[in-house]
Amino acid sequence: MDNVEELMASYNNGHKDFSGLCLAGLQLPKADLIGANFSKADLERTDLMFSYLSRVNLQQANLSHANLSGVNLNQANLIYSNLSDANLHGASLQGADLRGADLTLADLFDVNLADADLRNADLSGANLTGACLRGANLRQELRSEQTILRGAHLRQVDMRGANLKGADLACVDLSGANLSEAFLKDADLRNANLSGANLKGASLADAQLEGANLRYANLTRTRAQRSNLAGCDFTGANLKGVNFTDTRLCGAQLFQIVMVDARLLRADLSRANLSGADLTQADLTNAYLGRTNLGEANLTGAILFKAELSSANLADAKFAGTTMPDGKVID
Repeated sequence: MDNVEELMASYNNGHKDFSGLCLAGLQLPKADLIGANFSKADLERTDLMFSYLSRVNLQQANLSHANLSGVNLNQANLIYSNLSDANLHGASLQGADLRGADLTLADLFDVNLADADLRNADLSGANLTGACLRGANLRQELRSEQTILRGAHLRQVDMRGANLKGADLACVDLSGANLSEAFLKDADLRNANLSGANLKGASLADAQLEGANLRYANLTRTRAQRSNLAGCDFTGANLKGVNFTDTRLCGAQLFQIVMVDARLLRADLSRANLSGADLTQADLTNAYLGRTNLGEANLTGAILFKAELSSANLADAKFAGTTMPDGKVID
């Protein structure tokens, strides 16, 4: 099919099967092609800006370098499609199936990917700044198959309630991102930038966050059991009601942090800086506090039963109603 007029005339006459065709470089801005079948078609460098492509079948289609800015691709089938270097600025892909899609270096600025399926997709180097991924599925299916986000730009992205189980987010910029209620179990977030991120109520159980930047992040009621948070910077973060049971926090920066009602049972806080921290009503049963700095910390009502405190710095710490390692309560 050589020209736009022929394609549109065919579609308007009820013919919607364009699978396997070479349509590279065609100019189709604002086209209405809802429900068409472009599976395995070559659409490289095609201009589809502001087109209506909801429920279109683009499985295994080549959309490399295509202009898809402002396009409506809601509920589209993009399984194993090639969207590398494509321009999807402001596009809507709500509920789209992008399993195994190649989105490397794609421009996804302000894109709507709410409820989209991105399992095993490759988003390395993609720009997702300001994107909406609420309820999106990015969970790892197999050890050898996972959504790749290394090097992706996810600043201020909306990922509320997203399923990111086992996702590779190492070194990713998630500053200012909304990850409230997100499922991040087993995720790799080592050295990630989560400064100012909203992780309220998120699940980070068994996640790897060693060296992550969590400055001014909101971790209220976050569940991070058995996670590795060694060396993390929590300066200015909100950790009220956080669950750090069996968590590694050795060397973490927790200076003057509010950890009221925090659960720190069996947590490793060795060499962590908790000076001036508010640990009111925190549960530190069996916690390891070797060389931990608790100077001027507020331990009112805290539980330190069987905690290892022998080498901790407790200078000017406040004890009132505190349960000590031997079970005695200090009034």
